[in-house]
Formats: sequence, structure tokens, C-alpha cells
Amino acid sequence: MKIKKIMKHFMAGMAFAAVCVLSGFQTQAAGSLKEQVLLDEMVCDQSFVEPGSMMKLSQIADAFRKASVASYGEGEEASVSDPAAQDTTTQDEAVQDTTQQDASQQNTYSGGYIYSLQQTGATTTSVTVSWQPAYGAIGYVVAEFDGSNYNPVQTVQETSFYCTYPEDTAVVLAVFPVDGNGAIGNPERVVASTLPKKINNVRYANYFANNNKLMVCWNQSLVAYGYEAVCYNKKGKVVQRVDVPYSSSTPDKAVFIKSNTKNIYYVVVRGYTLVNGGAKKIYGQASNKFYAVPQPDITSKSSDVTKTSINLKWKKVKGATSYTVYMSNKQSSGFKKVATVKKNSLKITKFKGKTLNTLNGYYIKVITNAKFKKKKVKSKGAYVVKAYSYYTY
Repeated sequence: MKIKKIMKHFMAGMAFAAVCVLSGFQTQAAGSLKEQVLLDEMVCDQSFVEPGSMMKLSQIADAFRKASVASYGEGEEASVSDPAAQDTTTQDEAVQDTTQQDASQQNTYSGGYIYSLQQTGATTTSVTVSWQPAYGAIGYVVAEFDGSNYNPVQTVQETSFYCTYPEDTAVVLAVFPVDGNGAIGNPERVVASTLPKKINNVRYANYFANNNKLMVCWNQSLVAYGYEAVCYNKKGKVVQRVDVPYSSSTPDKAVFIKSNTKNIYYVVVRGYTLVNGGAKKIYGQASNKFYAVPQPDITSKSSDVTKTSINLKWKKVKGATSYTVYMSNKQSSGFKKVATVKKNSLKITKFKGKTLNTLNGYYIKVITNAKFKKKKVKSKGAYVVKAYSYYTY
């Protein structure tokens, strides 16, 4: 489930949590008076928990109660079952009375409430949540909340819970305290997520040429709270780190304001999960390296164009091994290779075997070629200039 959807359910559920507190504690506003009265009624009879799930929780809580009796009340139960004991109550009456007492005890939770429930750990296939002990609780029931129903997952006696999930999973976990009578208290909820998977498809978000800053984007993770994008120079030194918080309204992208079109870079991106109430970031696996090679800035002027020739010039890119010049009669298609050179200039006199006629105009782009160790890389070709001449009268 996407975290956006889960957060929507979670925030709706928080309205319940606002009134699920012991009388005397401060509560959060729950909207209109009509809504507040309705929520108060729900808290009184615990009908805000789906009936089937409530029955499962009661059965689990009853196991806690029986375990407590077995550990601390064996002597007392033995004396009650002593044949020599005198009791005028019939067996049916005793069973009925005991059942009523148990039901009464289970329906009234007498312990304290859970505080500081938060995610404290994550891997790509697991989550860990922790909380402060609830006063009087002998154990806890952990359930998944899907926006409407609670689905019990596990019972624990400690104040933490670890569970494995598939990759890229976000879930709302609810923790119910259980007292010595087997009664269940109101839950506390938290959104927990696994670590984001490896980020894929890092790419240009804008063409890297003409003095533009390097801007990259990537495929969005389903569970990331945010991303760290790191730009390195060709020698592997960090140029800039950019933190990109998750946003549902804007694409995930990073702009490296310290970059320029004179140098070659590579970028890696990794997603992260927030734990400990947002105080700590745990990072997922980083993306593959994205090699960012700028197109050179063309510096030719109108005086470099005659009717039959183009004296093409451009700025050097540090780390480039060569430059390839392409030309076409059309702006967006039909580009043919003219030459590959190591210097940053080229005089063009022919195209497709014919002498130039710049009165018709030509579209030109220069591609930067480079090498990272043994890997050959090159720039994109989005930056195009038009070279032409004209008569003056």
C-alpha cells in the first residue's frame, strides 16, 4: 500500500485516538460537537473496533488473563476447588456468576495508556516499533489497522514489536494494552515502513547545457519519507548533498546549485525512512551511478558564419576526451555526424558531401565524450543551435 494512502487512513484514525484517553487527561479537538459526542459514545462501548477483530482481541486478552492466574493465583484456585469446602451455591449459579464477573472484568480496562509509540527500526523487509510501558498492563496486542478494521498480528509482553514484511511496505500498526483481568485498553497507532528499495532510473530533469545547473529526477519510491541525492566530481569528491523530502504535489528531483557545465559529475540517490519520531533517518540502498556529462556551451558568433562555412567554437569541458559534432537541416531530426575532434573548435565547409549554403540554415549540436575508468559516457543532445547567414541590402 502506498504511504500516501496509508497516511490518509492514519490521519482519519487519529480522530479516534484524540478521545481514547483516560478521563482527566487533555484531549485534542475532534471537530464539531456532533462528531465529539459520536466519538465519545464509540469509546464507551469500544464499537470503533470492528466486531470480529474485537472478538479476536478479547480471546487473545483472555489468554493473558489465564496465564496471569496460572502464574500468580494457583494456590487460591486450589482452595476453591477443595471438596471439603462448604458452599451452598449451586454449580449452575456459580458458573453463571463467574461468567458474569469475567465479562464485567474484561469490559473494564483498569490500566494506563500507551505513550510514545514510534518506529525505531527498519530494514528492506522488516519494521520495529517501540513504546513506553502502560501502567498496569501485563501485555500488549499488536494489530494492523487498514483504515476500518484491526487485524491482530501478535501478542507481546515486552514494549517493542518486530515483524517482517515484503519490500516497499508501509503499514499502520496499533498497540492495545491488556491488564491483569484480560481487559483491553484503547490503542495507539503509528505508521511504520520498510526501508525503500534501490532507487531506479535516475535521469536528467532538465538539459545539462547552456550554463544550466545539474538537475536530476528518479522513479518515486512507494514508502520513502524522503531522499538523499549526492553529486560527486570525476575524482569521487562530494560536490553537494541534497535532501529531498517526500512531496505528493511535486516530482522527486534534486538541483545541484554548486554544479556547472564546465565539469563532469556522477550522482547517486537513496531513499530513507524516518524513525524515533523523525529524529533519525535510516537509508535504503543507493541507486546505480548516474553519469552527468554536460553539453559544451557553443560560443560562435554571427561573424563565424559565412555563406559557405561555419567556424564552430565551444567551451571546454574538464575531463572530456573528445567532442562529436552533429548537424541537420531540421531542428529535431535528421542529425548526421560531421566529425569527432579533441579540440574545442571545428570549421565546417561541407555537409552530406555538398558545399554549405548557410542561407538555408543548419542546426548543430556538440556532444561531449568522456570516460570514467573503463566506462565510456557522453552527454545528451538536447542543446541545439542554428547557424545561418543572410543577405543585407
